[in-house]
Amino acid sequence: MKKWQEEIKELRLVDASNEEASALLNNARFLLQILYLILERISYLLKIVVAEIEKWTPRFKAYGFCLETI
Repeated sequence: MKKWQEEIKELRLVDASNEEASALLNNARFLLQILYLILERISYLLKIVVAEIEKWTPRFKAYGFCLETI
């Protein structure tokens, strides 16, 4: 009987450890999803910025500005 009680106690500890590991993995997955969304948004905004720079580049050059030095 004592052997079974020890086995049950050990299984409960393993189960608690698995629950904790699962929670940590879920949190990590959630953070990675947020990071992915942030990077996706940054990429989108950078495309807009590049498009604006390309649109304004001829005007800058017409006034003698050199974008390479900015």
